[in-house]
Amino acid sequence: MFEKIDVWYIECSTGCTCCSYENFDQGFYKNEEDANLIANNYRNGVENPLASQYAKYGHYKVTKAEAELLPDGRIIINDNVFSVEQIGNKHIYW
Repeated sequence: MFEKIDVWYIECSTGCTCCSYENFDQGFYKNEEDANLIANNYRNGVENPLASQYAKYGHYKVTKAEAELLPDGRIIINDNVFSVEQIGNKHIYW
């Protein structure tokens, strides 16, 4: 059995169906506070990556996921395997 940890990511959406192709998920973060800090900055217009005619700054939701740590340092999240090089101190790069 592999060690399991919780990670968080930000669901980013424009708020309208005509621009939904621009929606994306950002993360993963190793603690909820980092994900919430970034999402709150986006909500307040600080470096926010999305906007639409219906949502001036876009919509951002912090979501928790379960990650499995493999013995060789890789990590599995939502059926995706991330290499050691993709894992930072606070953020898992993908």
